[in-house]
Amino acid sequence: MVFSLQFWPSFFMFICAKNSGVHKIFKILVKIILRVFYSIETTARCVFESMPYLPHPRNIINGAEFIGKNVILYHNVTIGAKRIDVNFQNRPRIEGGCVIATGAVVVGSGTLGSNSIVKANSLVVL
Repeated sequence: MVFSLQFWPSFFMFICAKNSGVHKIFKILVKIILRVFYSIETTARCVFESMPYLPHPRNIINGAEFIGKNVILYHNVTIGAKRIDVNFQNRPRIEGGCVIATGAVVVGSGTLGSNSIVKANSLVVL
C-alpha cells in the first residue's frame, strides 16, 4: 500500500490537517506538492479523523471543517463554503463512511451524515 499512487495524496492531505501536529513550514511544502503534482487543494484548518481514501487522486478541493473515518473522495470533488468564508465558520462536516463520487460538489455549513453517498456530478447544499 505504501507504494501505491492512491496512498501518497491521502497521506499528504492527512499531514496538512489541523490535528496532525506537523510543523507549519512542512505543511506548506506538502501543500505545494499536492497542488503541483495532484491538483489537490486542502485547508490546514480541516480536522481528519483518519486518512481519506482517494481512488483517483486528481482535482480535489477540500475546504471542509471535519472529515471522518473511512471517507472516499473521487476525482473532481469540491467541498467548501457557499459564500466567501474568511473566518472558516460556515464549512461542511463530512461524517465517517461517506462516499463522494466524481464531480460532486458539497457546499454549506451542515453535516453530511454517516455512510452517506453523494452521486456523481451532483450538488449538495447543506
